[in-house]
Amino acid sequence: MKVLIVGGGNAAGYAAKAFADRGALGNTSTAPVQLTIVTEEEFLPYERPALSKGMLLNARLEPPRFNTALGVGGACMDAAWYKKHGVRVLTQQRVTSLHLHSRTATLQCVRPAAAAAAAAAPRSTTLQYDAVIVATGCDALRLPVVPCGAPTPPAVCYLRSLSDARALRNRASALGPSDSVLIIGGGFLAAEAAAALSTVCCAAVTVAFPEGTLLEGAVPPRAAELYTRDGSATGTSQPSGSDGSSDSGSSCCSHNSDGGSDSSSAAHAATVRFADGAALSASLVVIAIGAAPRSALLHAALAHYRSGGGSGSGSGGGSSRGGIAVDAHFHVHGAPPGVYAIGDVAAIPQRCSSGGGGGGSSSSSGGGGSSSGGGGGGGGRSSGSSSGGGGGGGGSSSGGSGGSSGSGSSSSGAGNGVGGSGGKGSFTRLEQVAHARASAAHVVAVTLDRALPPPYDYSDFVYSKLFSFGWRRLGTPSGQSVTIDSTPARVPPLLLTLWLSPASASAQQPQQPQQQQQHQQQQHQQPQQQQQQQHQPQPQQQLQQQQRVNAVFLESGGDDRWLPLLKRVARARPHLPVAAVRQLSGGGGAATVEDALALLDAAMRRHDSGASSKL
Repeated sequence: MKVLIVGGGNAAGYAAKAFADRGALGNTSTAPVQLTIVTEEEFLPYERPALSKGMLLNARLEPPRFNTALGVGGACMDAAWYKKHGVRVLTQQRVTSLHLHSRTATLQCVRPAAAAAAAAAPRSTTLQYDAVIVATGCDALRLPVVPCGAPTPPAVCYLRSLSDARALRNRASALGPSDSVLIIGGGFLAAEAAAALSTVCCAAVTVAFPEGTLLEGAVPPRAAELYTRDGSATGTSQPSGSDGSSDSGSSCCSHNSDGGSDSSSAAHAATVRFADGAALSASLVVIAIGAAPRSALLHAALAHYRSGGGSGSGSGGGSSRGGIAVDAHFHVHGAPPGVYAIGDVAAIPQRCSSGGGGGGSSSSSGGGGSSSGGGGGGGGRSSGSSSGGGGGGGGSSSGGSGGSSGSGSSSSGAGNGVGGSGGKGSFTRLEQVAHARASAAHVVAVTLDRALPPPYDYSDFVYSKLFSFGWRRLGTPSGQSVTIDSTPARVPPLLLTLWLSPASASAQQPQQPQQQQQHQQQQHQQPQQQQQQQHQPQPQQQLQQQQRVNAVFLESGGDDRWLPLLKRVARARPHLPVAAVRQLSGGGGAATVEDALALLDAAMRRHDSGASSKL
């Protein structure tokens, strides 16, 4: 079977790893899978979180030191690995069109040296495939340049690829004490870039964002306050309230027009103009205002396929705000068999991602006071709806303020897909490295196994390290939030937030068909047993005295000793007694983070014991 992967990011690398782990690859023509990866970058697939978490802090960090699959403790997938497993990786090649009828792809070289020759005599290559996996990821959202059509100023940097990271690092290393850095955006990538550049640069760093705090809506309010305050303590100023969003259409960046002959970096500064009329200039401007999925290629291929065209056309570049709608096994809606989309570009059915939407109220205890304003939302997912039929996507909604290639997650864009024949449904798009890995493993199982695996079931996992902090958030924030703050008395800091909702039969995990059948049989068994149970606490009454854990956030300064427990909690979503939750949220410093973690551990023990008794 010939498998083509379009894109060379995290998802592509981990798909190759999954094929190898299943023994499907080999250096002979008799191997079950002949795998080809096509990427526009000049590098083999690498761990993108290393861009903002490693490269900006370490001038010597370069591939293959963060190639996949080093991020999960696996082998370094360098050139020798791909050769050993018979994987053909075509770098600096762009898939310009997919022909879904004929199962072919058209490629074009994007090497700079070949650009002039290609312009004079365009040449392309055609590849045949049996299955195609689109893993094109996202592009950074960009601010318009004034005057219109002018090139991006040298002082303006983005951070989406390894080449971007190199350019940013080189520019930052040349700055002096009299220079300045301006970061536009308040999301994950902007915050991580601010933390890194304030550490390695001697220039003053300023972050401009429209929200009241860094990571507003993506992390609990108390944590957002800590990160913003700690940034100020380390010399990073945050003039919030400036609308630096490119969505407004009135924000832009321009060359410094001072016309001076000074050869210093200050003479090559850029100016950012905001929607409120304000303007800021800096020697280095980093734009981190979000990302949009690279779905244009597959949008065009699907449109052509539905029209019955034969030649096929499309564009390998470009982005649209909507992702590609897929089913629970990553098959693209409206496409023929064997066409899949994974990772950032895929809009998965919302039921495949644990939890629901954000929002709700929040409370805080343990020295942090109280706060309100919603505990959920943000952080790596964007939602929308799609109605099927013949094609066309449904509605969309805007995400948060920070896109990320270098963090564990980001918020951006609309989550609607291309629609298709999948009927009505809600979709969500996740820019999370854990999702890229998990979706890659799932689609490989789909392509190799005769029987379909269980539907994709993913629990959110996002993380970051900022200044002296290091946090993890697992599960999808929804419902009421309770925050326990031990930060004032600890170094490193320790802060925990739980998102909870009332436990009910409808809130429990969906039953499998076999479990439903057993439940129906039990309902019709022995009326005498039912009469006896009337004198005992009913399951519904017991559930009313408990709350379900939907998500958990832990700020521990990077201490991961509790991570295994939190992963189990996010997956199982156990119940907590209402009385215990009240004690945690009672304030006055009565509860500590350790108390809450012990409560979660006890809840998991009860959950595991109950699951074992049902076997």
